[in-house]
Amino acid sequence: MRKNTSVRAAAALAAIALLPAGAAAGEGGLVELTRGAATEWSLWTDARLGAPGRFAAGELRKYVERLSGAVLGEAPSPEAPRSIRFRLRSGGETGGPPRSPGFDGYGIIVAPLAIVVAADEPRGAVYAAYDILERLGCRWFYPEQDPGDPEVVPRKEVLALPAGSWSVASPIRHRLCNGSAWFFRLDLAAAGRQLDWAMKNRFNGMGWQAENATGLAEQYERMRAAGLIDELERRGMILHGPGHAFDRCLPHEEFFEEHPEWFGLREGKRVPQTVFGAQFCWSNAEARRVFVSRARAFALACPAIRILYLAPFDGGPPCECAECKRAGASALLLKLLGELIADLEGAAPGVMVEALGGYGPVIDPPAGAAIHPRQRVLWAHWGRHHGMAYDDPRYGMKANLEAWRAAARGGLTICQYYTDNFCQPWIMPPFAHAIAGDRRYFVEKSVDALYLLMWPPGYWWNHGLNAYLTGRCFYDASLDPWAEIGDYARRYYGEAAGAFLARYHEEWARDLDLAYRVRDGCGERERKILARQRADLIDPAVAAARGDPVLDRRVGKIAKLHALAESLAGMHRLREEIRATKAAGRAAEARALVAEARGVSDHVLEHFQRLAELDQGLIDRNEVRGFLKMFITGWVDEAAK
Repeated sequence: MRKNTSVRAAAALAAIALLPAGAAAGEGGLVELTRGAATEWSLWTDARLGAPGRFAAGELRKYVERLSGAVLGEAPSPEAPRSIRFRLRSGGETGGPPRSPGFDGYGIIVAPLAIVVAADEPRGAVYAAYDILERLGCRWFYPEQDPGDPEVVPRKEVLALPAGSWSVASPIRHRLCNGSAWFFRLDLAAAGRQLDWAMKNRFNGMGWQAENATGLAEQYERMRAAGLIDELERRGMILHGPGHAFDRCLPHEEFFEEHPEWFGLREGKRVPQTVFGAQFCWSNAEARRVFVSRARAFALACPAIRILYLAPFDGGPPCECAECKRAGASALLLKLLGELIADLEGAAPGVMVEALGGYGPVIDPPAGAAIHPRQRVLWAHWGRHHGMAYDDPRYGMKANLEAWRAAARGGLTICQYYTDNFCQPWIMPPFAHAIAGDRRYFVEKSVDALYLLMWPPGYWWNHGLNAYLTGRCFYDASLDPWAEIGDYARRYYGEAAGAFLARYHEEWARDLDLAYRVRDGCGERERKILARQRADLIDPAVAAARGDPVLDRRVGKIAKLHALAESLAGMHRLREEIRATKAAGRAAEARALVAEARGVSDHVLEHFQRLAELDQGLIDRNEVRGFLKMFITGWVDEAAK
């Protein structure tokens, strides 16, 4: 939460956006850092901040040089004039930069001869550096995956900060962003890019979703060898995972032939842990013992993991043996992971163990079960409609969420699906309403962790705005997600095009169902809305960006997505006509329309494929080849019957 101790600072911040090239030093209460490529300012870093402090100073130096050409030197001491001083705040200190209650906090004082950053913990220094850089004009909307779409780092003749002081801290301890895999396949390059983006946008941990074909320790070693663990530690970030990995702790490839009784009973037969099988037999004491032993060995071999999130494999039902059915899946899961917690207490006391709740085989929390006092729970509502926030009394899973919150004696993580194509529309609206209401729930109920499900690399264009809003707004509770949409549009698309596209994003955010209707089935009203948006907002934005290759590329992406929405709406029109024609008994006309629809659906699928081949994070190739194909073309096959 942000605390401003200077009214003047807010006014001066607004002035920065309008600062012309060559503005005089000190104008508008500003402290000038650079003029052209010249600067008198230098950096000093408290050794107690460790690697995150050095990283913070390095990021500030790097981006100031990119913004201006000026290089910040090394200050000989913290008393040096015109020095930017990063220090670790002492426990009981008074005075100095202001302080806000919460986690990962920092306070900043900007004065003519010194800028003092006091971090509550080392990671806060990194966030402070990015705060300063954002006030100088930087933004990091997307990971660096499209060479034609760089970071927003505007070149400026003068860099200046508002004189004054402010502080920020988060009400939420852990803010995690999934970033390792696509369909349970490690993508180390994408994970590295996403890790960098996540810290810049105020997440403090990365979620690892393990592969389902290799050992966990082997996967961790690949991440370490690729430098990902070092990059986490440089920033002070934590690692969360390995996610859906029960089958890696009790691999059926190793144990099923000799011990089929360890595995799940389904329709009277013991079956492996596969999508078409079942979870292993959680009531079998020997299977639990081997599972705990393997999980313990893994936790000790992977020291970067601070939250050991072990979830049942994704897709299979619980074991149907008499004991599993009697005890209930949720109670057995918490018993199993409680045994793991007890086993780790001496060997790895700092590792938190997290269970899954509200999802898959463990929808309902156990009634009256003994739950370990350190047991964390990650609660996940897959398929949620984001028109209702958690604090809305109409929200249908509220009772389930509250019950799991009570069961999570060691803390609750809520998995957010703001960025998941599998249960959300492909033409993604900003979930500003849900983000604001969900955040109120987090703060009111003291929910201490957020987990954003974000699969790289394919979702970034259509879902990236929601990822950006999530990181920033759940870190700084004073930020208004609606205002952030406007800032995003102006800075990303440019002032001229951004004026149109801010309205475009806001329209989709306020008419949230539009995205679902365009995906699932829409009528003439929606087609008129899309046509009006193209004429009034998309086409003018395209014209405004023309001539600037970067802005043209950015606006062109959203124009392509809007064209896709109109293509989907056109396909729905044909589906309506086919149904009406069949109902009227005009068989020959219906057959002709089906033939036309086949051509249209093929065209829509080709549109998806072209977007995927751009490799800009618009649509992922796997989706086009998989469930998108079934959705786009399947209804035509059905209509032809």
